[in-house]
Amino acid sequence: MKDKILFVPECYGDTFLTETLLKSLDIFSMTKIGDLVNHKKGINNVGRTLEEIGLNTNKLAIGIIDKDKIVTSSYIKEFIDITPSDTENSDLLLKKHLTYNQYLIVLNPALEKWLLNCAKISDVNPLDYELSITDINAFKNITKDVNLKGNINFVNFVKELKRKESSPMMTLQNWLKLISEGNILG
Repeated sequence: MKDKILFVPECYGDTFLTETLLKSLDIFSMTKIGDLVNHKKGINNVGRTLEEIGLNTNKLAIGIIDKDKIVTSSYIKEFIDITPSDTENSDLLLKKHLTYNQYLIVLNPALEKWLLNCAKISDVNPLDYELSITDINAFKNITKDVNLKGNINFVNFVKELKRKESSPMMTLQNWLKLISEGNILG
């Protein structure tokens, strides 16, 4: 499996979220999840990596980015929406590359607000995990930390969101599974 698929998230928070969701999918039970996930810092680096994969391999690649910045990567702009027409109001956007076997999942809004939205839907209080709900910059500092996996409060918060099965979290996990199995076509 690891020779045929690669997940490319843009920040440490997206990476941890992706790994957490992949670990619970039976299709990856015999695979070390870390071998499937290639963290890249920033949307443009995700774009460069996806482009290299497209040009040099025939791997299925799934980029995971936030909808928080203006995209300057010309490669990322080559992806077309395959989500319903009401994409601006969706928690997640799904895009497919026109040429290569690649998908792009866009968290909308960016990860920190997306997670807080999942918490609200699931009735999970971030304060129970010592995470600020009023200082988004403090929360961003946590999700951008290279040692994020060592932050037990954040780790437990994300695991609780997964356990509570908020609709955006379950949609993301379902998309990861369906794309990985080849069941989403664009």
